[in-house]
Amino acid sequence: MEVQNNNFAWLYKPVAEFLIREAAGKAPLETGGILMGYFSHHRSLPVILRATGPGPRAVHQWNYYQPDTWFDESEIATIYIESGRHIIYLGDWHTHLTSFGGLSYRDRRTLQRIARCKSARVKTPLMLILSFNEQWDITIWQGEVHKRYIWNKHLSITKLTTRLFI
Repeated sequence: MEVQNNNFAWLYKPVAEFLIREAAGKAPLETGGILMGYFSHHRSLPVILRATGPGPRAVHQWNYYQPDTWFDESEIATIYIESGRHIIYLGDWHTHLTSFGGLSYRDRRTLQRIARCKSARVKTPLMLILSFNEQWDITIWQGEVHKRYIWNKHLSITKLTTRLFI
């Protein structure tokens, strides 16, 4: 079954508020974490229900964030089990302390790695960027790897409209 993109993602409002608090608390350094939820409508529409902050070993710089991978993997497993195996890993989030909500080269590489990683079990991962221009703005991107040739895989990226719900 081919995944079809509906060009929007649902984001639980308390999660959006949590992300903004986390971002503001670490500014002027970048920060991030993981996104958890599920895909509805035949696995094509992302619904973000949970997010985590950075782990204790995360690296925060003014122009760079490196996650604490061990912490993130532990959080993913805990949330997945606690939810009765319904809430899954959807992707990552991090901040850009400029008005640029687009994806950097590093962000694109991360999306491609997540999509190719069998243990992540998400073929269309999300990358949520919190950018700052007098207020925090949320931009959600979704990647999907397509095989062009046996030796070449192409990452297509779609910007999703964020729809908040309570």
